[in-house]
Amino acid sequence: MQLHNITTSGQIKALAACIETAEKQGFIMDDDIDAGFNKNSGFVYVGGEDWDLGMYVAVNIFTSDAPMFLLSCPYSGEEFFGSNPESCILQYKAYAKDAIADGDMDEDELMIPLD
Repeated sequence: MQLHNITTSGQIKALAACIETAEKQGFIMDDDIDAGFNKNSGFVYVGGEDWDLGMYVAVNIFTSDAPMFLLSCPYSGEEFFGSNPESCILQYKAYAKDAIADGDMDEDELMIPLD
């Protein structure tokens, strides 16, 4: 696991919550996992390239919310948060459908088929 900017006990506790949530979802924790604290957003995160769609689990340490799942569109940077991976995927599909209709995204840029 590669750690970035984890320096306080609050960040360590948030990271532990992220790891526990990810493991309950069945995500594998291995050497390719990326974890850290984003100073700009306040999120402690854990994620892996091998996880479904590059999904992340994150906790905002400023609000102390429960861990949530995060899916980021690689083309627009738009982020989709949810209590489970499926809710992130549904949000992404709705976003992508609208973006394609508005001409802001091409179908070849889709991470997930819209079905």
